[in-house]
Amino acid sequence: MRYATLVLGILGGLMAGFLGGRWITDLQKVDMLGRAMAQATGTSLGSMQTAAYLLILAMFAGIVGGVMAFRGSAGRIPGIAMLLTGAVPVLFSGQTLVFTFLLIVAGVLALVHAGRVSRRGQSVA
Repeated sequence: MRYATLVLGILGGLMAGFLGGRWITDLQKVDMLGRAMAQATGTSLGSMQTAAYLLILAMFAGIVGGVMAFRGSAGRIPGIAMLLTGAVPVLFSGQTLVFTFLLIVAGVLALVHAGRVSRRGQSVA
């Protein structure tokens, strides 16, 4: 379970970071016409920008959280961090769930593993 948390945390973080970086560069290229079109269709570029920055944060949380959960040194903190940084961008843009679902799964696995360690007092691989 530790290896799955490590791999899913790193992959989920990289996927979230890719999407966040892509959105940030795309939003910098949007001109006045693009903003008017987005406003006419009801798309909020502000919420998309907020989600993009949260995805960059999720990249760091996924990589660091995956490693910390693998080492088992921080208890439930890595699981909570991966779970929250995977779920919060979805509140601003639902499309991010496709890229953050691995972080959510890694967070749940890290929390389950931390619960097993705290109950038994030793790690269960």
